[in-house]
Amino acid sequence: MIVWPAMSRGVRMRVFVAVLAIVACASQQALADDDKTAEARSAYERGAAAFDRHEYASAVVDLARADELVPNPVALSTAIRAAVLADNALLAMQLAERAESREKDEKLSQAIGQAHQKYASRTGRVRLSCPGACRGMLDDLTLTPGANQWVMAGEHELVLRANGKIERRSVQVAPGSQIEVSPTLPAPNPNEQNTAPAANAELDSSKGLSPVWFWIGAAATAVAGGLTIASAVDFKNKHDAFEEHRTDAGASDGKAAQTRTNVLLGVTGVAAITTAALGLFAIRWSNSSGPRAGLLIDAHGAHLSVSGSY
Repeated sequence: MIVWPAMSRGVRMRVFVAVLAIVACASQQALADDDKTAEARSAYERGAAAFDRHEYASAVVDLARADELVPNPVALSTAIRAAVLADNALLAMQLAERAESREKDEKLSQAIGQAHQKYASRTGRVRLSCPGACRGMLDDLTLTPGANQWVMAGEHELVLRANGKIERRSVQVAPGSQIEVSPTLPAPNPNEQNTAPAANAELDSSKGLSPVWFWIGAAATAVAGGLTIASAVDFKNKHDAFEEHRTDAGASDGKAAQTRTNVLLGVTGVAAITTAALGLFAIRWSNSSGPRAGLLIDAHGAHLSVSGSY
């Protein structure tokens, strides 16, 4: 439990900034989720309409995209069926592989079975494995390190780029097989890789903006907030006057006041988020090893972290 009176002023300010940042992140995430759901719905509707028109090559692209944005067994099973009907073996097997890790209803299980029955004996998988950074192409297909790429069975030309060098060779993919390819070029020297980052990290640890910039941002936010409140009051007064007299001039003045208030509200929000980000990530609050507060973002979300002694 954090007791506020026991904290130094700097730590209390960091906690406050972190709370502001968490609120901003949560709001942005909610908007992003809404946009993703709307995009998925639109893609599904386009794909379903194309499927009904028997335009299967077009349908599978939109249906697969809809499932990628918001996983849905109906969209995925229909996408697999569209890929099979379009005779797109690689996409059908890729989507079937995606479906294998999902909970399956009857339609999804049937779609997976159709894809395997038609293409399992004609395709195989290639996985690119790299000890470091590398890129790969198999014919005209891009290989993503660590991910399976479905290809037609047979001989293929492999091109690998690693450590500034290019390697070319042929690979044979048997039906139903999975092969792993990797560069035969020497791996980079880890000591050479780590020296520069370590020096940069040591250099960066001593950097940071003066707290003056945070207070300038806070003052700018306060001024923008005051102007926003004043503009909102003015807009309310003009709205009340318009409701009483309903003149064209009153309507014009009211719209102008509303636009001004909306702009000021946006400016205030941007100033608040920018100031919070400065205080959390860029300001050098202290050179001591005292308590620190920060925003920890991981796969489980955003968390407020307070460390050190008070």
